[in-house]
Amino acid sequence: MANKTKWTPSKKAEFLKCLAEEGSAKAAAEMIGLSRSQAYVLRDLDEQFAKEWTEAEKDAFDTLEREGRRRAMEKSDTLLIFYLKAHSEKYRMADRMEITGKDGAALPTASEIAFEIAKLQKLVKPAVIVDAESTPQLGDGKQ
Repeated sequence: MANKTKWTPSKKAEFLKCLAEEGSAKAAAEMIGLSRSQAYVLRDLDEQFAKEWTEAEKDAFDTLEREGRRRAMEKSDTLLIFYLKAHSEKYRMADRMEITGKDGAALPTASEIAFEIAKLQKLVKPAVIVDAESTPQLGDGKQ
């Protein structure tokens, strides 16, 4: 029966192997009979384990990428398009949109806009508030 509380060196190695194969910390922890939350705590506390975890995740991604390439070549034009775009400048969309102010000038920052608004507010007279009873009636006075 698996030890549910102790991360031995062999359990760490098993976990990392499973993580590299499965790409999931939850699946790897379940496969070795230990807690996923304990795995994350251990990763935070053990720098070497954290480095090995990162490498195991890279290995898992490499496996996914290899499988994606195989499927793209054998079965899917859509996957092939995405694979080519991801791996070659030649097939990437190079569209770019740049928004500028008048004559190519930089757009104002939020603080610059706020400053200009404050200046304008000083120039504007405060609005007169009229209560509903003194509001002039239009037309024949019926509402």
